[in-house]
Amino acid sequence: MVSWSQIDAIAQTLPEVDCLNEGRRSWSVRGKGIAWERPLRAKEIAELGDDIPSGDIIAFHVADESIKHALIADRPEAFFTIRHFDGYPAVLTIRTKLRVSEVRELLSDGWWLKAPPALRKLHPELR
Repeated sequence: MVSWSQIDAIAQTLPEVDCLNEGRRSWSVRGKGIAWERPLRAKEIAELGDDIPSGDIIAFHVADESIKHALIADRPEAFFTIRHFDGYPAVLTIRTKLRVSEVRELLSDGWWLKAPPALRKLHPELR
C-alpha cells in the first residue's frame, strides 16, 4: 500500500516536478501533468457496476494504449480504465493497491513523456 506522502516523495525526486495537494492532488513537470487524483463520476460508477474500485484513484500518463492495457492485464486488481479514457494514454489505479516500485516507474515514465526535450537532455539517466 502506497501513501500519498510516499507518492509525493517519489515525485519530488524527479527534476522540476510540482506536487499540488490543494483540492485534488496532481503532479506535473513544467506545467504538464504526469499524474492526478481522479475520483469517479456518477456515470462512471454506473458504468463499472459491481466492478467499482474502492479507495483513492490516481490517473497516470503512459506512452500509449498498449502500455495501459498491458498494466491492466498484468494487475487488474490495481489498474483499470473507463470509457472516458478510451483512446487516451492514461491508466487509472487504486492507490492502496499500488506498489512503490510501480509508482516510481509510472511517475518516471510520465516525467519522460511530458518533460520538455531540453530538460530530458539534462537528465538522460531518467530514461
